[in-house]
Amino acid sequence: MTIDTKDETSSKSKNVHFRSKDNEPYEDNKKASNKSGNEHERPAQATPETKIIQEDKGKGALASIQRFRQKCGDFVNSQVISIFIIILILVNSVMMGLATFPFVTESSSVYFAFEIIDLIFLIVFTIEIVLQLIFLGPALFQDGWLVFDFAIVAFSWGFFDAPSRDPNAGGGGSVKIFRAFRIFRALRLVTRIESLRDLVTALLGVMPRMAAIAVLLLIIFYIFAVMFTDLFGDLYRKGLTEEDYFSRLDLSLFTQFGMMTLDWAGVAREIMNIQECKEEFKDCDCATEEENCEKTFTWAWIPIITFVMISSFIVFNLVIAVICDAVAVLHDEEEAEEAAENDVDPAMLRKKVRVLKNQVNELTNSQTQMLDSIEFLTRQFKMAELSKRSKKSSFE
Repeated sequence: MTIDTKDETSSKSKNVHFRSKDNEPYEDNKKASNKSGNEHERPAQATPETKIIQEDKGKGALASIQRFRQKCGDFVNSQVISIFIIILILVNSVMMGLATFPFVTESSSVYFAFEIIDLIFLIVFTIEIVLQLIFLGPALFQDGWLVFDFAIVAFSWGFFDAPSRDPNAGGGGSVKIFRAFRIFRALRLVTRIESLRDLVTALLGVMPRMAAIAVLLLIIFYIFAVMFTDLFGDLYRKGLTEEDYFSRLDLSLFTQFGMMTLDWAGVAREIMNIQECKEEFKDCDCATEEENCEKTFTWAWIPIITFVMISSFIVFNLVIAVICDAVAVLHDEEEAEEAAENDVDPAMLRKKVRVLKNQVNELTNSQTQMLDSIEFLTRQFKMAELSKRSKKSSFE
């Protein structure tokens, strides 16, 4: 007698499950799709409870990161740390200046100590900018002042040279140039001191007008450079001047730049004192035969002084006026911001101030008139008393 076990095994292979609500059994009779006929269980699906737990864990991690970033920002932007960084920048700048003196450059131990201290300063500045980067993230690069700080620190690390006991270590002139540029860290004071930031902001705001003035100055330079080259271009070739001032256009421009800084008297006197032989004594020696020579450029002061007056006085006064106007506009903007914060109209505020001044002046005038009236009444009363006494004495 044969026993059919196929039905039994198939029935045993069926999985019995229970529903979560009414615990009713149901059978999962899905067959596997593979060729071997093996059955695989379906992966367990995530329940709403597990999803909520995972979301809570994610929110908790983000909140922890946000709290850490906020703590970094509160720390690095606190008033104490800001003052501390300013002091460090000042000390670092002073030490860079002291490092150029012989007592540092001629002593390997002192020079090495200065190098180590400079490295410590750089590490502190790096920690500061890293904390700012953690706090702000990519938004750091939207703040021009912080970008400037970041560039200074990155530049310092980009051309970093390991501390050495030899001031001439590294040998190459390029290394010395890059090391000399470390002093630009002192510019970070601009980003820390509000008044300096306002001044730089004002200067940046007037750049379009400054560009117009620069174009005007360039035109003036070019006109007078061509003029000076034509008038005095052959003086050095003839041996009449000790320096080559105006033989080429580029040399004329360079000489004019010195004149613009009011260093023009030496050039003017040297050209005005040039002596050349008279027409009837063409081959004379002016060094020994002064009576046969004459000063031929006594008029040279006219174009030189004209250039100096236009470039130094007029143009630079225009520059100063533009800068002062920018500072005044910046001051008005600050007043407007303060008034906006206090919900006050600046024009209305100024009007009220004028009215109060007029009222104070009126009160002062009325007080003065009242004092004059009281003084007059006092004199009248004294005179009446005196006349009364005199009449009484006459009756007696």
